[in-house]
Amino acid sequence: SSLVFLAISQGIKCFMKQFFFSSFKRFDFAILTLCLVCFHFPYFNPLFIPRHDTRSIFELFHFFYNEFFFNGQLAQWMPYYSYGIPSSYFQFYALTPSSYFFFFIGWLFKITDVLWLFKISVLGEYLILLLGMYLLSRQLFSNRKTTFFICLGSLCASDYWYFQLFFSSRIFYMFPLAAYFLI
Repeated sequence: SSLVFLAISQGIKCFMKQFFFSSFKRFDFAILTLCLVCFHFPYFNPLFIPRHDTRSIFELFHFFYNEFFFNGQLAQWMPYYSYGIPSSYFQFYALTPSSYFFFFIGWLFKITDVLWLFKISVLGEYLILLLGMYLLSRQLFSNRKTTFFICLGSLCASDYWYFQLFFSSRIFYMFPLAAYFLI
């Protein structure tokens, strides 16, 4: 039985060398993107609602998206908050380039599920982080496996977004991409 196990393990090792590692150079970013989507997949349950600070960001996302969806413009005034105030601070505070992009996508395809759109927007932010880490580490390191594991480590930063979106990614998610463009 140990010979059978040894033969099977050698067969798996040969298969992994021929298939995975030879095509790894072509598909490493796709594999990382798939890991990111799989990591965020449980959050796409319709019953999952963000908590704490992320919920307040979602509420502002909902407010601005509804105004854009129904009236075709971003809200300039928040009439029901603190006796009415301009909304520019909250727009700067809660929305990112990914949010604006998905506002347009949601308006274009008439998406009414704002929670799902918010979750996709957060996934887009992490995709920007992953892309920046991938490009920057490809620039700095010659070994593709090093790049792969650095990017895999950056995906671990996305495990707390449902509770504290600001501290889990929004402070730094554009930094690797900006650093790549500066190098």
